[in-house]
Amino acid sequence: MHHDLSKRERQIMEVIYRRGKASVREVLDDIPNPPSYSAVRAMMNILENKGFITHVKVGRKYVYASTTPIKKVYPQAPKPPVLQADSIRILFPNGADTLYLTEDGFIKFYEYEYTFEGLLPTVPYWINVTAFDYGSPKSGLAALETSPTLLPVVNYALPSSTAIDEEGLEVFVYPNPYREDEAYRARGFEDRARSGLPDDRTRLVHFANLPPKCIIRIYSLDGDLVREISHDFDLADPLSNHDTWDLITRNSQQAVSGLYYWTVEDDTGNTQIGRFALIM
Repeated sequence: MHHDLSKRERQIMEVIYRRGKASVREVLDDIPNPPSYSAVRAMMNILENKGFITHVKVGRKYVYASTTPIKKVYPQAPKPPVLQADSIRILFPNGADTLYLTEDGFIKFYEYEYTFEGLLPTVPYWINVTAFDYGSPKSGLAALETSPTLLPVVNYALPSSTAIDEEGLEVFVYPNPYREDEAYRARGFEDRARSGLPDDRTRLVHFANLPPKCIIRIYSLDGDLVREISHDFDLADPLSNHDTWDLITRNSQQAVSGLYYWTVEDDTGNTQIGRFALIM
């Protein structure tokens, strides 16, 4: 949800997200302790002016929809009578529970998806979902929201491990060549967490389209082992397809300019080979 919305505006947005589209009357029917019709209509006009919703005229009424790319995954799924998946399976046996539950046992009614546009595949993004309530107007308790910095998920905008396996995508390295004079850190491609470390400790060469479990080996042109990296992630981990080398050798020295070879060996023995250059 958006931090610059009031409690009532959040309630309205939640109704629109859940329904997909809604009239003023439908919003009024769905929010708790609603104000007057004219007050809801005025707040929806404000939301439209802020750019959060838009409307079309259907007959004599206006129907509003969100302008943000969040939507229900199963817009036709009904709200279940209980919130426990096991209870739903008991109440609706013989496959009838599929009306309410996904194959993974999640409640369809509460499944939403959000599409991020314009992400760069070369940098990490921190993604989080917060929960909020409406507070208690009677007792003067304000609305509460979980911290957006609590347990975020780090991810790269790259194909998932499942897609890599299904499509036979090959491992690749970036940036290639790695150039010290390109000022990657100053341009926001390195140390996005602002660690405060010196430049030579924030440099990274990235390996993408990795198997979830593999060994990355980096060799000099002469065949000497420069660094070995154990990549061991669960298939469901967002970082199972990606790893990095910090340009530090196995002898704790900074890597020097030159051509390097790499191998990626998965847990079944399949090996991919490539090369990259460092210009330091």
